Amino acid sequence: MSEVHFYLINKNKEKTSLEAIIRYKGERYKMPVGESVNPLFWNPVKYRCKEVREYPEGKEINDRLKEWDKLISDIIYDFGKDLTIPTQKQFRACVEKSLDEKDPDNIVEEKTIYLTDFIQTFIDSAERSHNTIKRYITTLNMIKSYECKKRLTFDDIDMRFYNSFKKWMNSKEFKDDEGNLIRKGYSVNYFGDMIKNIRVFLFAAEEEGIQVNPGFKSKNFKPISEESDSIFLSVDELLKIHRMEITEEMILNAFPTTIVNVKHNMERKIQSLVDNKDRFLIGAFTAMRFSDYGDLDGIKSTDEYITKKRTQKTGIKVVIPMHWVIREILEKRNNILPAPISNQKLNDSLKEIGLLAGFNEMETMTITRGGKKETTQFDKFKLITTHTARRSGCTNMYLSGIDIYAIMGFSGHKTVKSFLKYIKVKQEENAIRLKDHAFFLKDPPQSTDHGQSESSRN
Repeated sequence: MSEVHFYLINKNKEKTSLEAIIRYKGERYKMPVGESVNPLFWNPVKYRCKEVREYPEGKEINDRLKEWDKLISDIIYDFGKDLTIPTQKQFRACVEKSLDEKDPDNIVEEKTIYLTDFIQTFIDSAERSHNTIKRYITTLNMIKSYECKKRLTFDDIDMRFYNSFKKWMNSKEFKDDEGNLIRKGYSVNYFGDMIKNIRVFLFAAEEEGIQVNPGFKSKNFKPISEESDSIFLSVDELLKIHRMEITEEMILNAFPTTIVNVKHNMERKIQSLVDNKDRFLIGAFTAMRFSDYGDLDGIKSTDEYITKKRTQKTGIKVVIPMHWVIREILEKRNNILPAPISNQKLNDSLKEIGLLAGFNEMETMTITRGGKKETTQFDKFKLITTHTARRSGCTNMYLSGIDIYAIMGFSGHKTVKSFLKYIKVKQEENAIRLKDHAFFLKDPPQSTDHGQSESSRN
C-alpha cells in the first residue's frame, strides 16, 4: 500500500508551496504539486485546506489535490503490478509523463528551476542539526551575493562556475566603517565549505529528478582545504587554568580600564569566569564538541563515566571515563554545572581566562586568504576558543598513548585520516610517545593481561 500526503514547504510564511510526499515499500518520494496555500487555513491532520468562508479558494485547491492523489496512487499501483520499486527519478518521470498524457493539448512549458529557490526549499524541509542548517543558509546567502544580476540554474553549475565562484570569493573586499580595507578574500577552508554544501544541494536535486549539469561531478569540482594552525593547550596548561584562583586583584590588574570596581559587578564577573573555565576544562578532558560539552547535565562526581545519550551532530551515544579534573570540578560545584551559554560568549570569556593564566607567548598563524598565504603573529590567549577544548582533548589523549579509535569514539571523528589531520602533534612528540613501545625495546615488559595470540585462542 502507498500513502500520499501533502505538506507545507514552510509553515512560517504567509503563503507557502505544497509538496506531495509518498511512502511506498519503505521508500519516500517527493513531488511539487504547483499549489500554494495560506498556512492559517491548512489542516495538517487531513492534509487538505480548510473549506471555510474566509478562504474560498480552499475547495478548489482540495479538488486539485484529489486529482493529484489519484494520479500518484495510480502510478504507484502500476509499479506494484510490475513488482518494481522506482527511484525518485523514475517516479518523477512517470508523474510528468502521466500529466502530459492526461492533457496533451495543454502542456505547460517547463518552469525554470533556479538554484537558490531549490536550496531554500531544501533548507525549509531538511532534517539536519541547527548548526548544519546555519551553514546551509550561509551558503545560500553567499550564492545570492555572487549571482548579482543573473540567477543561476542547475545547468550553470560546472567547472566554469566553480572557478568563477572561487575567483569572486578570493577578490571579496572587507572594509571598516571608514572605508579602509581590512582584508581581501575568504579563506581556502571557507570556500571549501561552500563547495561542500553546494554538492549536497546538487545531489539532493538529482534525487528529486531535477536535471543537473554533470560537470559538478568532475574530480576537480571538490571542496579544498588546508591544515589549520589552530592551537591546543597541553595538560600542564590546562591544569594551570584548573588551579587558577580568580581574584578581584587579578582581574583589575589584567583589565584596569574595562572592569568597573563595584562589588556586585566584580562578584558577577568572577563567577562568570569560574563558570566558563569549568565549562572549557570539561570539554578539554572529554574531547567532546562544544555542542555536547556545553550542555552536559546530570553528571555527578561519584560517577565513573560521563555519558551523553545523543550527541548533537552525529546522534550517537558517547561514554567517556571521568577525568579526575572533572571530578574535582563537580565536587567543588556540588554537581551543579553552569547553565549553557552561546559559543560566542564563551569564546570571548576564554580569551580573558587565557590572559589571566599568562598565556601571552606569541603564536605564528598561516592561512591562505584571497589566494595568498598570510602569516600573522598573535598572543596565544587570543587564539583560545571553544574548539580549542576538543582539539586539546584529542591531542593530549593521543600523546598519552590512548588508542586512536577510542579517542575517535569520544570526539566523533569518523576516519583516522581526518583525526590525524586534526590533532596538533609534532614529529618529535610522536617519536617520544612511541619510544617505549614494545616494538622498539630489546626486552619489552611482559603483557599484564596474559593475552594470547588470536591463533592460540582459536
